[in-house]
Amino acid sequence: MKTNTEMAKIAFRYAGSIAALFILLTGKAEAQTKIEEKPVIQVTYVQDESDYLVFKVSVSNTNTKRVIFRVSDNHYEPLYSEAFTTDSYMKTVKVPKYDKDVIEFRLTSGKEVIKKVFEIKVQTKETVAVTESNL
Repeated sequence: MKTNTEMAKIAFRYAGSIAALFILLTGKAEAQTKIEEKPVIQVTYVQDESDYLVFKVSVSNTNTKRVIFRVSDNHYEPLYSEAFTTDSYMKTVKVPKYDKDVIEFRLTSGKEVIKKVFEIKVQTKETVAVTESNL
């Protein structure tokens, strides 16, 4: 017959094994659930106004982290900038039309940087008006 000390050692080993197994299984489950999706930015050209180009911006999957949204021109001069902490974001952005070759929409979330670049070509159409005059 086994003594109380030996029985306690056996119970302790079983309890330790069960605890270790529990920790291993819950650690794997937790590691699987911590997979984060990257933020998604969608930029759509909407229309051309007299002096502006209009874009619709939609951002999702930011996981409520601090995100910085920037719009810049071909010389990386900022045209618009805003920070937000919501999981989704929508904005209509009007960009002046003058001498822009490239417009860059940039989303920065921690070390993650997502860019959408639009090439702009302004074409001017020449028209000739001929009218009759009375001299």
